[in-house]
Amino acid sequence: MPNNAPVGLSGISGTLKAQLAFTCAYEKDRNPPLDPDADKLFKHARYLQKKNLLKEDRQVYPEVERLYRIAAAHGHYKAAHNLIVFLVRSRTDAEDRVTLPAGLAEGMIRAGIPQGYFDMGYLLHNGYGVKMDAKASLKYFRKAADLGSAEAQWYIGDKLSNFGFANPVPYEIGNAMIRCAGDQGHGKAAQDTAILLKLDAKDLAPPLAEKNRADALRYYQAAIKAGVPTAGLENAFARVPDELGVQKDEERARRYTIITNILEGYSYASPMVEELDEIVPLPPAPLPEWDGKLKWLEEWEKGTPPPLPEEERIREMAHSKGLDPATGRPLKLTPEPKAEAEVPPAPPPRLATGGPCPRTGYWRCVEDGKTLRFVEGQLMPPAVFYKPANGLLNRLRGIEREYSHNGPGHWDWVGEGNKG
Repeated sequence: MPNNAPVGLSGISGTLKAQLAFTCAYEKDRNPPLDPDADKLFKHARYLQKKNLLKEDRQVYPEVERLYRIAAAHGHYKAAHNLIVFLVRSRTDAEDRVTLPAGLAEGMIRAGIPQGYFDMGYLLHNGYGVKMDAKASLKYFRKAADLGSAEAQWYIGDKLSNFGFANPVPYEIGNAMIRCAGDQGHGKAAQDTAILLKLDAKDLAPPLAEKNRADALRYYQAAIKAGVPTAGLENAFARVPDELGVQKDEERARRYTIITNILEGYSYASPMVEELDEIVPLPPAPLPEWDGKLKWLEEWEKGTPPPLPEEERIREMAHSKGLDPATGRPLKLTPEPKAEAEVPPAPPPRLATGGPCPRTGYWRCVEDGKTLRFVEGQLMPPAVFYKPANGLLNRLRGIEREYSHNGPGHWDWVGEGNKG
């Protein structure tokens, strides 16, 4: 369980202390149990998605989308999060690809799930499906952190700790957030905590220095378990003296080197080393025998996807939520009849981003030239701005521009039936 005592801020401005004060919380204490069949759909979809990361075969996307949609409809918050990212990255032509992410985030928020607040913060930050609002985005990220989201704790904690020693209130609270995330198994947060503890040990007298070094070893170990290819322990056991105060151990260093290389090589697939303590336990535990294998890598190379429920069960799950079993998208039970003689009113000649689309059809962004189809009522997304590409290599490749940022823009009507 997390330490529920507020961060110690004695002697620091009370106003800022009250505004930023943080109590460590774990998201596992708030997340509801997952439906077993929905979890099977999620794990299978995630496997297909990871295996397709390098190929980017668009024929794989529909099945990933189908399974995520059905699982999310049954309250699977991990599937809902992955579906949000999937839709934002334009992996589908679904009509609700712009509006659904905010709906999924709101559903998680209503259920009190920390991930929902984080995802809403992400959508507000990018202006996807909602009006871009940086201030509101940070509020949602902070709420997610307070509820226990490890990713939000690391994100907000990093921003606060970057104020540095000269600003002790945000610096101390930021580091406490990062440490809380590290205690939940967030790899990068664990690594950041280990580095800070190691650096602080230089200025401490025994026994505090020894405690900091021992804690740093533990957090480095946690970072590697979570899949971060940190060289902190590899270097510690390879040379003497070392800032972590361990004895030189070539075999330990060799094992960490092997593991780190594997984690770096497969970083795109989010590998983990949950059995690390069975391979390289921290001193003074002796080293056991090891065959050089990692469970995650063996499963990855085996290439066997997690099992799915029977297709009949998947159809039942889809129909119970009003979804098409073939696509996972909402069923259109009663299509609206079209009035043949009625001519719809002409849309405004130009729309600003963030406003609702007045008419279903194709619209072209004035700023970046892309043409997309929107459904009436959808919020018009921000424009993508580019800048001249830098570097000789880009010019040799014929790349004339590169991504700069998203921002306010305008959309012109193209037509109903085609992209023009």
